[in-house]
Amino acid sequence: MGITIQQLSVFLENREGRLDEVLSVLAGNDINIVALSLADTSEYGMLRMIVSDPNKGKAVLKENGITSMLTDVVALRVPHETGSLSRAMHQIVEGDVNIEYMYAFAAGDVAHDCICDFYLHQNLIRIYDIKGNLLKHIQVIDNACVPSTSVELRPVFHELKFNSKYIAVLYNNKYSTEEIYSDEKLIQELQLWNWKGELKKRICFDFPFDIYAISEDDILYAVNSGRPDYIYTYDLK
Repeated sequence: MGITIQQLSVFLENREGRLDEVLSVLAGNDINIVALSLADTSEYGMLRMIVSDPNKGKAVLKENGITSMLTDVVALRVPHETGSLSRAMHQIVEGDVNIEYMYAFAAGDVAHDCICDFYLHQNLIRIYDIKGNLLKHIQVIDNACVPSTSVELRPVFHELKFNSKYIAVLYNNKYSTEEIYSDEKLIQELQLWNWKGELKKRICFDFPFDIYAISEDDILYAVNSGRPDYIYTYDLK
């Protein structure tokens, strides 16, 4: 599966410490580098990066006197199995497409060495490593939330989704299960957690939906199964 994403590119003078300057600016502004490629000549280098927030990355580099540019590139997801990249290349060649450069990185669930478990009917999140060892126990602090012991009422977390940046989950502390999946106008709260188990955003919507997905560029796509003719989109940035 291929998608278009933005690449952040920086021209670097071939001198000591220049790469460290760029990386320090990005790190100091909470911008994660997902992948990078560095090509050099005798006089300069070209640093190409896929980062968590390309627009912010370009802006903070400019503030620090570093010239950069954004370019649309194609990201191709291939299975982690022998021959998958070769099969993908055959399709590209058959489409008469020339590849100027490429580099690889892991994304999504294969890029993380942890498992997040959201417990229904409790304001509780647990994060495990891939061997099943408990790494972190997170208790959601919400004075309005009084988790019910009844299976008929108030599931706190439901509909877990994720991309390489966020774990997304719908949060409820008011409505019954039947109400959540009805066509009534209920407020849906979407919580976004990073892969360190930190709550980053809480967004309340004034339209009901029970099916949703988030893309790698942090766009929410939501559908109310009772009114499937409409697709809602929301920029999570």
